[in-house]
Amino acid sequence: MNLAWQQKMLRDFCKANDITITAFSPFRKGASRGPNEAMDNDVVKEIADVHGKSSAQVCLRWLYEQGVTFLPKSYNKERMNQNLQIFDWS
Repeated sequence: MNLAWQQKMLRDFCKANDITITAFSPFRKGASRGPNEAMDNDVVKEIADVHGKSSAQVCLRWLYEQGVTFLPKSYNKERMNQNLQIFDWS
């Protein structure tokens, strides 16, 4: 799940049944390797610009605010560090 693939019905069901959702590799829709709909979204980019954050940080912050755990996949140390910098803004 991610901003482009929010799965509200699944989130509602899990919340009602005390199930924790974990978003694995949350920057893409499903298992697709196609367009990155969450990261390339103009609204996400605008929010990132306003807050001085990256699109990935906006996407992760949204997941955090939804109560979703997440496992962003990256081998890039700089991006891994950026992924941790989501708690100083809302």
